[in-house]
Amino acid sequence: MSGDQHQKVHRIRRGDVIAVPAGAAHWCYNDGNEELIAVSVLDLNNNANQLDQNLRGFMLAGGQSRHGQERYERSSRRYAGQSEWSIEETFHNIFRGFDEELMAEAFNVPRETVRRMRQDSNRGLIVKCREDMRIMSPDQEEQEEFESSPRNGLEETFCTMKIKHNIELHRQADVYTKQGGRINIVNQQKLPILQFLDMSAERGHLMPVRNT
Repeated sequence: MSGDQHQKVHRIRRGDVIAVPAGAAHWCYNDGNEELIAVSVLDLNNNANQLDQNLRGFMLAGGQSRHGQERYERSSRRYAGQSEWSIEETFHNIFRGFDEELMAEAFNVPRETVRRMRQDSNRGLIVKCREDMRIMSPDQEEQEEFESSPRNGLEETFCTMKIKHNIELHRQADVYTKQGGRINIVNQQKLPILQFLDMSAERGHLMPVRNT
């Protein structure tokens, strides 16, 4: 959106830990030569979850077919330790709650564009770009001016805070032994936004044992 200057597009790579608070939207892309495998970890006991212990998801755009929703719910319930599965109606994206004509006027786009934004999609949570993706980025001067401008509080805190840290960097290993391997830890000191999530991440890499 042209009026939203706080949106960020993050380039991600293997080993990145990404922390996104509840209610915040961030965009990530992978332009490497390997397929992206993303593992999501969610805290159902956080203060933002005021309903129950079931995982609920929604899309900012697109949607998910009934078959995809069934697979999503079965997986989430299995990890939650529930034995009974109940297939709810296909969940849609946030734009489904607004009138199509009203959205077309608000965004100043054709109604067909709005219709595509509201429709279901079978592409899944990770979408592959058919063409090379070009991202508009501000000039260095504009970026420096933005960084030196006054902050507006909590909204800008979430929007501008660092949300990712690579857990595979050898030189940043917290524990290292030549014979054993290394352990990398991502905590609030390395990624301050984790203080809002009350979570951390740890990865161990064991060296192979060779008999001589």
